[in-house]
Amino acid sequence: VAAVGTLVYLGGLRGGRDLIYGETYFEKSVSGLSVGSPVNFRGVKVGEISKIGFVGEEYRVEGKDRQLICVRMSFPRKNLGLETGEAGVSPRAMEQFERLSLRATVTASGITGLSRIEIDIQTNVPPMAISWQPKDVYIPPSVSLLDSFSDAATKVMNQINKMDVSAMWSNVNASVQALAKTA
Repeated sequence: VAAVGTLVYLGGLRGGRDLIYGETYFEKSVSGLSVGSPVNFRGVKVGEISKIGFVGEEYRVEGKDRQLICVRMSFPRKNLGLETGEAGVSPRAMEQFERLSLRATVTASGITGLSRIEIDIQTNVPPMAISWQPKDVYIPPSVSLLDSFSDAATKVMNQINKMDVSAMWSNVNASVQALAKTA
């Protein structure tokens, strides 16, 4: 019993008290992320993903908020240097997070198909408005570079699809003929 109790204590219970939890929410796919994937701050591993699910499973929300993806992250207290107590993160530490303007992004880890969460300071990105009170530290999401490039490319392709190429070619042809006549 003593041996099993020691293993349980060393393997789980003690570690739970040394952890701070954070949450972020994404509208788009988080494919490539899994429980245990790293969470980095400016390229340095500071934690890992502890749970992935839908917001509707965790909170009482309605409408499209139920389909947001909730990513829960765990951080060893020593990695963050924040003020904590037995009950978790202090209100002062929550204010520190908000003042830092931290944002979370899903980032690919090379060609393996695996992804990670990258956290960085982004003062130019407003936080995503949420209608519920998170249980843990809320780190708002940020659009990844790949997503913003993909959105821009999609907009360009939609504009090209909307163009009336035959009418444009007729106008160019008519302009060239008029120019030739004038010359």
